[in-house]
Amino acid sequence: MTYQQYGLIQASDFNDLVGPSTTAIANTLNAVLATGNGRGGVGQGAVGQVPVQNVNTITKVGPDDWNNLRNNIIALANHQGSTVTEMPTAAQYELISASMTTGANPVSIFANNLKTIYTNRNNIAAQGTSSTTTTARATSWTNAITFTHTITFQNGNAARYFFNAGGQIALTFSHPTGTNVNDLWNKLAAACGTIVISSTNSGTVTIAEVVYDGVTKVGGSGTPTTLAKDKGYYGLTSTDQEIFKQTATVGPAGYLSSLISVKVKTNGTQGTNGDIGSIITITTLWDEIPNGGGTTKGTAGTNSTVTLSLRPPGTSYINNTWGTVNVTGSVTGS
Repeated sequence: MTYQQYGLIQASDFNDLVGPSTTAIANTLNAVLATGNGRGGVGQGAVGQVPVQNVNTITKVGPDDWNNLRNNIIALANHQGSTVTEMPTAAQYELISASMTTGANPVSIFANNLKTIYTNRNNIAAQGTSSTTTTARATSWTNAITFTHTITFQNGNAARYFFNAGGQIALTFSHPTGTNVNDLWNKLAAACGTIVISSTNSGTVTIAEVVYDGVTKVGGSGTPTTLAKDKGYYGLTSTDQEIFKQTATVGPAGYLSSLISVKVKTNGTQGTNGDIGSIITITTLWDEIPNGGGTTKGTAGTNSTVTLSLRPPGTSYINNTWGTVNVTGSVTGS
C-alpha cells in the first residue's frame, strides 16, 4: 500500500504487522510476543487482529489497536534491551492515518521496529533471581562419579518461553584443596569455570549485556577439549550429546588424562510449536584416569560438587509464562 498524507491505514496492513495469534511469521508482533514457534514467542497474550469486513471495504484502525501494538513493541524492546524508533500514539477516537508523524509512514516505522525485536527475540536486558541446586559426593571415591541433574518444565511451550525470554542454565564445579589427586580435582574443577546453556543452536544471544553462544564457558582457565557452542536448548536432542569436556593439566604424573565431562539430552519434542523437550537431563562425569585402586594418589576425597544455577528471565516487562521449574540432583559412582 502506498500512503499519502492524511490517508487512512487499512486493517489488512495493521494485521500484517501483528500477525496471527499463533504464528512463526518473521518480523510480526505475535511471533515474538505470543505463542510463536521455535525460538520466537514468550507466551504473552496475543494482540488481536482488526476484522476486515470485505475486500471492498477499508476497515479503519482505531486508537486502542494502534496503541496496543505500540505499547507491546516498547515492552518487548525494554525486555530485550533493544533500541527502537519513537512511535506515534493515537489520541482517543482518532483514526490512524499516515499524517500522524508529520507525513512519515507510521507503518514503516512500526515494521522496522518489529524487525528489530524479532532479530533480538532471545536477548534480555536483565534476568531474574537465580536459584541453585548443589549436589555433593560426601564420601571418598577412586574411579569415577556421575552427577545427574534433571530440569523439568511444565510442558514444551514453558521450556520455550523460558529460553526464548532469556533464561539460562549454568553449571559450576568444586573440590576441596588437598594433595596429590585431590589437588588435581581442586584445580580442574576451578579451571572448568562456569558452563552456561542458553537458547541458541546457532549465532549468539545477549543476556544482561554479555554475549553467549548456545554453550559458553565463562571464567576458569585452560582450553576445553570439547565445547559444543551450538548445543543450546534448540541444539539438543533426545540422545546424550557431550557439550563440554576438559582434562587436568596439574596433578600427579600419570593422572593428567582425568577429566570433567558434561552431556545433555531432552525428552524430545512435546508439542506443535517447535519445542525441543520439556525435561532436560544433564550428566556430569568426573573420571579419574587411571582408576585409583584405593591408593593414596587415587583417592579423590570427599565433597566433590556440581552446582546447577537456574537463571530465569526478568519479569519487569513481561509476565512469567514458563511457570515453576523443578530441578533435582543426584550422584552415583565409586
